Amino acid sequence: MLPVLQELPVPARLVNARGRVAASTDPAHLAGSLTKGPDFAAVLAAPPAVHRQAPCA
Repeated sequence: MLPVLQELPVPARLVNARGRVAASTDPAHLAGSLTKGPDFAAVLAAPPAVHRQAPCA
């Protein structure tokens, strides 16, 4: 996943439904750390049109 995140034009992180960082290009958010943000479980439960998506190669 990290190579895909590194291709994005801005720092990015992949988080699980509880906000735990799985992969990150942002040194302020290391893998394994918790990140503040929306209720990630609610975001994932929302209709797909609301998700922020990046195409995978």
